[in-house]
Amino acid sequence: MRDVQCVDIRNKEERLEFIKVLETNGYTVDESIFNKEKIICDKFPIIVDIKNKKINMMGNVTVSAAAVSSGVLISREEFEQLFISKECENND
Repeated sequence: MRDVQCVDIRNKEERLEFIKVLETNGYTVDESIFNKEKIICDKFPIIVDIKNKKINMMGNVTVSAAAVSSGVLISREEFEQLFISKECENND
């Protein structure tokens, strides 16, 4: 399984909620490229670094299109099933 997941969420409120869930699970926004507000307000896929527990965002249309055409984007629901539920189990 890849250490980095690309999550396709385009709705601002859903993006905010998703980031809050990640932060609750120990993830932090990597603001070296984009700040948290930009990540929440934009429509590009969110990048979640599983290994380092960092959150960022794809930065342009070309990268996003490549992710779509190569099939690496997953939905929020897929991400939460794969990672959030496992992390909760590991914390019990």
